[in-house]
Amino acid sequence: MRAVLQDLKSVAGLIRLYPLNRSPLARAGAWYRFIAWQMLGRLRSGPLEAPFVDGTRLLVKRRLGGRLHYVLGMAEFDDMAFVAHLLRRDEVFADVGANIGAYTLVAAACAGARCVAFEPATRAFRYLADNVALNHLDTRVEMQPSAVGAAAGRIALTEGMGEINHVLRAGEAGETVQAEMVSLDGFFAGRTPPTLIKVDVEGFETEVIRGAARLLREQPPLALLLEMTGHGARYGYDEAGLRKGLIESGYQLCTYDALRRRLNPLDPGGTELPYNLLFIRDFEAAQARLRDAKPFTLGRHKI
Repeated sequence: MRAVLQDLKSVAGLIRLYPLNRSPLARAGAWYRFIAWQMLGRLRSGPLEAPFVDGTRLLVKRRLGGRLHYVLGMAEFDDMAFVAHLLRRDEVFADVGANIGAYTLVAAACAGARCVAFEPATRAFRYLADNVALNHLDTRVEMQPSAVGAAAGRIALTEGMGEINHVLRAGEAGETVQAEMVSLDGFFAGRTPPTLIKVDVEGFETEVIRGAARLLREQPPLALLLEMTGHGARYGYDEAGLRKGLIESGYQLCTYDALRRRLNPLDPGGTELPYNLLFIRDFEAAQARLRDAKPFTLGRHKI
């Protein structure tokens, strides 16, 4: 019961603070969708379909990270809008830990980017493929059923944990699956380098960045979007050290205010950093792109 109450409190906060939920009617609509998710998600064996960006549709399923897209419209509002506003047509977006493909759909549908979506979890990859096919984005999205790390090889992953599947750590038990692993340096050798890399791999971000050392040195992306929630500790990684290394290599830590089209520099030594960290290589160039980007639609809103 305590867990349920904590979850309700968390959802209530997200609905209240969501940038597009300014009116009581908008907040009531979000609560209606939350209740529908709780009921339909349990009653239906298949996915639910939600309206998404620029007329696309997103297939979502319980335990695969789709709830907040279904309830809010776009779960990580400012970060996803950053992807839509920063990228330009035919630029490359690397989606490392693509899950069901929400970020990939934003990049492909809103910006017209060419996307490489890496997702080693079998069930999530099926939904990724279904979402790409549903929205006729096959020519814009290359799907890779691979993990990404420091070097090519094979690796064991947890299976059946939905959106929190992760690389198996030493001594961890449970249902697992083997997956191919690539490095970004190896994968993009001889290819057009990505303008933007997003990494959400449940604590394995340090290994992903290690495997992109040459890319970051010789063909650095304009921006990186990394989830850092402290899960790196399960592998003995120092996320503060990773942040410091990226900043020392020329990246600036920022947040993005999508409704104002504005980057805001962030103190890397702050005690309350967001869980998604945005690293910008050229602040002025990125800000100009964001300001001049064509708007995308989400429901009745132009963003």
